[in-house]
Amino acid sequence: MNTAEKTEQIPEQLFPDSTPEEVALWISASADRARIGTDVLKVAMDLPPLSRIPAAILADSIARVLAEYHISCPEEVHNRLKRNETDEFTFPAPAREEHLRPRTVVINCSPKISTLQIRGEPPLDGIEGSILVFFDYKVKPGKLLSDGSIDFREINRFPQVGAGQHILTVFEPTGGIPGTDAYGYPIAPEGGKTYSLEVGEGIVVKTGKSEDSQQTVRELYAEKSGIIICGFEGQEKNESSLCRIAVENHLVMGDVDFSTGSLGCSDQELRCTADVEVRGDIRGRFSVVIDGHLEVGGAVEGEVVDVSGSVTAGFIRSSVRSGKHIKVGAAHHARMTAEDIITIEKEVARCRLSADHIAMIPEEAQQVLCTQVHISANSVQMEKISLRNMVEIDLGRNYFMQLDQMETTEDNLKRTLRLVLVELKDRVAVIGERLKRVQARGSADNRKVVQLVRSVTAGILKGEISPEQAHVKAKEAAAAYGYIINPLIKPFVNIIKLAKKRNECQSKLDAIEEQKEVISESMNKMKIRINGILEASAKLTIRYGQEEQCWQVPPDRERKHVTIELDYVSGMGLMDVVRDEE
Repeated sequence: MNTAEKTEQIPEQLFPDSTPEEVALWISASADRARIGTDVLKVAMDLPPLSRIPAAILADSIARVLAEYHISCPEEVHNRLKRNETDEFTFPAPAREEHLRPRTVVINCSPKISTLQIRGEPPLDGIEGSILVFFDYKVKPGKLLSDGSIDFREINRFPQVGAGQHILTVFEPTGGIPGTDAYGYPIAPEGGKTYSLEVGEGIVVKTGKSEDSQQTVRELYAEKSGIIICGFEGQEKNESSLCRIAVENHLVMGDVDFSTGSLGCSDQELRCTADVEVRGDIRGRFSVVIDGHLEVGGAVEGEVVDVSGSVTAGFIRSSVRSGKHIKVGAAHHARMTAEDIITIEKEVARCRLSADHIAMIPEEAQQVLCTQVHISANSVQMEKISLRNMVEIDLGRNYFMQLDQMETTEDNLKRTLRLVLVELKDRVAVIGERLKRVQARGSADNRKVVQLVRSVTAGILKGEISPEQAHVKAKEAAAAYGYIINPLIKPFVNIIKLAKKRNECQSKLDAIEEQKEVISESMNKMKIRINGILEASAKLTIRYGQEEQCWQVPPDRERKHVTIELDYVSGMGLMDVVRDEE
C-alpha cells in the first residue's frame, strides 16, 4: 500500500490530535500475518506517515504495539523516532524462553514504506533416520525358503562377513530445533522419522555419536563369521528399502547343482563363510569353498570341495580338502586331504588319502572294503578291513621329505662353511704378514696397533668377539691411529665379513639340528594298526623313507587274516609290536 492509499484510509479524527493509544490500535488493525500451521511466524503492519502525525506520538504508538508482542523498544530507537528520523531500524527481540532463537524487528518510517515488521524464526525440522551400508547388499544368497533352504535361481555369490567386521551404521533421527513465533513463543519442529530396521542374530550393536556429533548412531558389527541375510521392503532392493538383516553362521540347503539355478559366474563356484548343511548332494562340475564346516547328507561329486573346518558326507567322488577332519561312509575315485583325520566307515576304492591319521573302522557295516588305495599318513588304523588289489601306505612321507630337504641344505651349508674357513685362514695369514711390517717400524703407536689387531682377530676366530663388535673396534682404531692402521683396514674388514658368514652358516646348521630333533620326536609317534583280511588279489605295501615292507597271500590260498602292529623308532625303522598272519 503506497502513502496516498494509506492517507486516504486514515480517519481524519486520528490526526494530528490522536493519542498514542488510538494510533496503536490503528497500526495493530493493519496487521498482515504469515503462519506456520496455527503459529504466527511474521507480522507486517502499516505505519501512519510522519506528515500526518507528530513524531513523538508515532514513537509512543510503536512502543505500545511492540509491547503487545512482548517486545521492549530500545531507548535509542525510541529517541531517534521522536526526532523524526526516517531511517530503517532493525534490532533483535528476545524470545520468551532462553533456549529459543530471538525475533527480528524492522521499523521503516520512510515516506514510501512506513511499515513495522516482527519476524519470528522458523523451526528446523529434524533429520530423518537413515543407514549407511558397508557391504554389497546386491549380492544376495537367493531366496530363503520356509524350510531353511536357499533357492539358488537368483544367486550369484554369498555376501560374506568376518567376525568383528563393520556391516552398517544406523543414524537415528533428530528432533529438530524449535522456531520462535512473532509473540516469542516456541514453534515445534517436525522430528525426523526412525529408520525401521529389524536386527537379527549374529550381530552386535554399539551406540555412539556421528562424526559431527549431531546424530546418535548404532554401529552394527558381525558377532561371528557368516553370511549376511537381508530383507527388503517392496520389490526395489536398494539401501533405502533394507528392512531386515542378520548374520547366519549355519546355512541349510537342498542339492547343490545347476538344477536349482546358475551362479551366474564363470568359475561355477559356491563360496561362503559359514557352516553349511546340504541335505541332498553336491553334484556336477561345481566347486564349493567354505570357511566353516560342511555336512552333506548325500553324495559329494562336485569339482572341488575346500573346507576350512570338518567335512562329513555319506559318499565322496571328488577332490575334498579339510582343514580339520573328513568323515565319510564310502569313497570312490576321490582325492581326500585333511589336516587331522580321515575316517572311512564302509568302503574306499581307487582313492588317494592324505592326513595325519587315517582310520578305517566299520560303524554299521561288517567290514570296510579297501581296494586300489594310496595312503599318506603318520598313523593308520584299520579294523575289520578287507584289503583287495593294491593298497599302498606311505608312512611319514612329509617327515622323510623334510629330512631329505634338511640333509641337502645341511650338506650345502657344510660345504660353504668349509670354503669360508679356508678363506678365513688365508686372510688371517695375509694380515699377519702386514702386522709384521707395521711392527718393524718400531714406534709405540705401531706396537699398540699390532697388539690391538691381533687381539681382536683372535677374539673373532674364537667367537669371543662378534663381527659387529669388531666393526666398532676397527672404527675406533682408525680414528685413534689414522695412517698407521690404514694398510690393515681392508684385510681386517674381509676377516670380519668371513667371520660373519661363518657364524651365519653355523647358526643355520644348529637350527637344522634342532628341527631334526623335533621331527625325530614326531616320527617316534608313527604307527600302523591293521586287523582284517588280505584277499588273494591284494598286495599291501608299507613304505617309510627308502624302506618298504610287503604282504601278499601265498599262491595256494584265497585269503589270509592279518594282524599288523608296527611302531616307528627313529634310527631303527618300523619295529614289530604284533605281527600275526594266519
